[in-house]
Amino acid sequence: DNACKICQDSGGTVAMPDVIVDADTGQTCDSMALEAAFISEETLGYSCGYYHQFGNMCGCSNVPPAEVSCGAMCDDGTAVPNPNDTASDGRLCSVVEAEYLYNPYEVACDAGQISYDGLLCGCSNKPPEGVCGALCGPDTDVVPEPDKVVLNYATCSELNDVATWDSVSNCQVYDLYSALCGCENVEMPPPETTCQTLCQD
Repeated sequence: DNACKICQDSGGTVAMPDVIVDADTGQTCDSMALEAAFISEETLGYSCGYYHQFGNMCGCSNVPPAEVSCGAMCDDGTAVPNPNDTASDGRLCSVVEAEYLYNPYEVACDAGQISYDGLLCGCSNKPPEGVCGALCGPDTDVVPEPDKVVLNYATCSELNDVATWDSVSNCQVYDLYSALCGCENVEMPPPETTCQTLCQD
């Protein structure tokens, strides 16, 4: 039997069948358990951990797979204090927490993003090692023009938050935002690497 199960240690029944596990669709534990019983990893296209991540909401005693888990969202390893708040992608903290723990898609773990989502969900987190850092440098977490919208993309305050917790990007991408947001002493790139000015002359 290659079918997935919502509980790692049972035949597919759940102790809390009426709990809603997907706020967008209204899917309940009972419905997801039934769905899992007809799905294998081969047809799913990724790990049965997709179903296991919802199991503990349904009364299962599932254990995250250590070999792929991205770990807890809180620096101290505890569960998020505010599971019903929303993380950076707009989903419930409880759902995002489970996805990080079980990592069913086996994606690379972004420590900065995980820690930032933890902060939004009530954890007392600090930026991990290797992040780009605040736009105006390590000595301040504010920008001179926080409400300015940059390149029709985001406000300086939002970009500052992203940079502070970004552990995967080439940090040079934030130099332009630093300059546009009014930071002082921004290091300009070498002239030979840029278009320099709008006017040819």
